[in-house]
Amino acid sequence: MTDDKCPTMNQMILAKREETAKLIQTEHEKISKKHASVINQLNEARRRVTALREKSDILNHKSVLLSGEITQMTSKINEAKEKLITIECQIDSILAKQSQTDMVKDKEIKTFEIYYNKIKEENEKNERFWLKSVKLEDLDELKNCIETLREKKKTLEMHIATTKEKIIGLNATKLAEDCMILRKRNTAVKKRLVKKLKLLEERLDEAKKKSDKTNLTTNNEK
Repeated sequence: MTDDKCPTMNQMILAKREETAKLIQTEHEKISKKHASVINQLNEARRRVTALREKSDILNHKSVLLSGEITQMTSKINEAKEKLITIECQIDSILAKQSQTDMVKDKEIKTFEIYYNKIKEENEKNERFWLKSVKLEDLDELKNCIETLREKKKTLEMHIATTKEKIIGLNATKLAEDCMILRKRNTAVKKRLVKKLKLLEERLDEAKKKSDKTNLTTNNEK
């Protein structure tokens, strides 16, 4: 009976061994698959880490570039601020000079007006004087002289008006030069008019003397 059981026991042992070997093989395959999966995951993780490092290097490089650009932009902004301050100072200086120029222009305009009024008064005085002094036979020549004076006055008025228009676009130096030229011209005109009036006065005096002599002779003859 023992001999009969031995083969059966051996078969059971062999079967158990085969089953165990299969289990071991199955577990080995599972472990191998898990190992391969872990290796793949590890390789994937390494690849991702490498990619992240590359991205990190790129980002660091970009960060350095951006930092440099920010520094340059900050420097340019500071330069722009300094230029803006300089421009504001220049604008303030220009406004101050413009204010002074306007004051000079206003003063010159008033001077022109005063000078013109004086000439006008002198012309009116001369006109009144001659109207009272002359005789009828000299009225035509006197009227011509007065008309000449009026034309000169109109010319002076037009010149002053033109000068006032030019004043807006002139600086103080140019304005002073124009004022000097205008004064010289007006002085020359005044001298010529005074000379003409003096000649006319002399002629009127001569005519008056002749008239007085004629009247005296007539009276003596009577």
